Amino acid sequence: MLLLQLKQDFLESLEAELGRSVKTIENYNRYLSRFLAFTKAKNQNELTEEKIIQFKLHLKEQAVSKVDGCFY
Repeated sequence: MLLLQLKQDFLESLEAELGRSVKTIENYNRYLSRFLAFTKAKNQNELTEEKIIQFKLHLKEQAVSKVDGCFY
């Protein structure tokens, strides 16, 4: 199944079954979209442990660069 469809199904279940707020759903959508864009995966078979690790490292690098730019 295509990841975009799985993402949409997940977001719909957050609203319909779990009653999550619009802002919560927007945040999940934003972060899942960033993840899928980074991995370039189209279906679940393309998601590998290596791609997930690379994304986590990418997020960590972004956090470090933001801290490095701050003065305390």
